[in-house]
Amino acid sequence: MLQHLKYTGLIMGLLCMGSCVKDTPRFANEAGVYINKESMDSYKDSITYSFAVKPDTLQQDTIYLPIRITGLPTKNDRPIPMTIVKDSTSATQAQHYELPVCLIKADSFIARFAIIVKRRPDLKDREVRLMLQVTPSQDFPLNITRLATGANPYYLIRLNDKLTKPDKWESAGSWLQTFFGNYSETKFKFIIQVTGRSNWPPRGRDGAGAPILNDMHNYSSMVHEALRLYEAANGPMIDENGNRVVFP
Repeated sequence: MLQHLKYTGLIMGLLCMGSCVKDTPRFANEAGVYINKESMDSYKDSITYSFAVKPDTLQQDTIYLPIRITGLPTKNDRPIPMTIVKDSTSATQAQHYELPVCLIKADSFIARFAIIVKRRPDLKDREVRLMLQVTPSQDFPLNITRLATGANPYYLIRLNDKLTKPDKWESAGSWLQTFFGNYSETKFKFIIQVTGRSNWPPRGRDGAGAPILNDMHNYSSMVHEALRLYEAANGPMIDENGNRVVFP
């Protein structure tokens, strides 16, 4: 009986080893490249960039995406194979954006892909979309479509030059209403400039990448102090409706 158990254990161990080998990700040693969304704190799949919250003198800016390879580094630089998904893109190259050649440097596992976005008059009236996709290439033949983290090879950039009121600002349970009070464009632009946060989800709390309650308390403290300093230097801040900007 003991001998039988010994052989049974040996067989089970071999089966387990075989299973482990089979489950090892097949791309671990193959040359591939992907957007490293695990390293992004928020906006893992898309971002809205608005020139409306930037200085009037800023005519272009750069958005960077973290990039990582699978397989081993090489002794030569390799271009990052980023392409445009045309049927999901309304932005016009050269007019709204540029995609400079970006490289995975020799002996490197990581890089940044740069997207230059441009301020144009039409962005005051509409929002354009730029859908990017990492595709296989001669240097990176492995087609990575989905990682264990749920990442995919796509990234969407929405570009405009107008303030867009976050959805459900006045809805029940809205942190936007609770911490910032009634909406106005002047107030919202001030909030964005002070907090540095331009992407606000519905109610300020719904969906992936939404701030947590502690973040909202910090934001509230920041805008209160910034408004105090503004009023000390300039007097009351008046919004586009002729009302004084105040926070709860």
